[in-house]
Amino acid sequence: MAAATLAVCLLLLAAVPARLAAAPWVLRSPGLALLLWQAIGLSAGLLALELATTVALAPAGSTHADAVTAVLAGDPGRLPVWSGAALAAAVLLLLHLLTVLLG
Repeated sequence: MAAATLAVCLLLLAAVPARLAAAPWVLRSPGLALLLWQAIGLSAGLLALELATTVALAPAGSTHADAVTAVLAGDPGRLPVWSGAALAAAVLLLLHLLTVLLG
């Protein structure tokens, strides 16, 4: 699941914006192009958050609900270091996206 999420995230960050920038209709409909660009950015940001959260919680359970329950009920220190790094990356990404949205 995380590999598929990573593939879609990379596609949204690399191939889709390049195709949108090269599309001939963008100059005829700049408002629609801007709306599509914002939708791509929003979906890529949310997908990156999902990916980091999935990687962070993977050792704790098979679903997000099970993993959060296990982390809250047990000792979070049992998670591997890379899981903590992924969780920190998710929190930093969330803070960055919120400051861009609200700033």
